[in-house]
Amino acid sequence: AVVSTQSTGIRHNSKMLGLGLYPKEYNPRVHGPYFPGTNYGKKLETPFHEVKLKDMKTWISRRSFNPIEWGRGLSRVAWRYAFTWVLTKNPSAAFGFQYKILAFVIIYGGQMEHYSMFHLTKY
Repeated sequence: AVVSTQSTGIRHNSKMLGLGLYPKEYNPRVHGPYFPGTNYGKKLETPFHEVKLKDMKTWISRRSFNPIEWGRGLSRVAWRYAFTWVLTKNPSAAFGFQYKILAFVIIYGGQMEHYSMFHLTKY
């Protein structure tokens, strides 16, 4: 879909970035209903928790360091988290507690320099 704006006259193709499209690897006949928290790409041969230390360098060298791939990975994690804790059939207070703890850690971390001034030191 080509989108144009009247005020600037700039035309761009929204499909160029892959926005609003299914992943190329997704096949509805094979995978069934689409779930945004699933990686439909190439399956990793060894999960991270099973990698031995001597094989860590080769395992890391096979990973993609493309920022777009990292963004897709973070998006999958966010969707899995949302479906596990927020968008459940019977929600609980766990999401609220997790949100409060995260906010506390971020606020406290931001004020750590302020609190360190009052640390008692000998000199």
